[in-house]
Amino acid sequence: MKQMLAIWALTTTALFLKMVAIAIIQGFVRTSNNAFAKPEDAAFFGKGKEPLAEDLPMARWGQAALRNDLENIPIFIALSYAYVALGAWELGAKIYFPLFVVARIAHTFCYLPPKQPFRTLSYGVGLLTALVVSGHVIYEAIQILIG
Repeated sequence: MKQMLAIWALTTTALFLKMVAIAIIQGFVRTSNNAFAKPEDAAFFGKGKEPLAEDLPMARWGQAALRNDLENIPIFIALSYAYVALGAWELGAKIYFPLFVVARIAHTFCYLPPKQPFRTLSYGVGLLTALVVSGHVIYEAIQILIG
């Protein structure tokens, strides 16, 4: 169980760092182009220009990737923690958790330039992985409840 918790901790940290990297890249693109989402940001960081962030493909990519991450990563972190806490299949944690991380990273890299069908495939791998983990969680929880 301690090994699964370590795998979960590394998974959670990797997903966090991936999201931070996107936010930093997005901020760099916005500041280097004086293109901001909010007028107060433009006044503080830029040269007083109006917000133009929506005109930058990299800024749009960053927003879309972060939004998609926020729709998928938090629930996987919760499911994978339940997986560990319930003492599910240890080899599964070694397979499923890194697979989800790789799928999410691949999904992000397929946003710009748009790379289909790879973006959809990587999303599908991540979703399928989360579904499999949730199946394990349901199974383990039911086993505990029925004794």
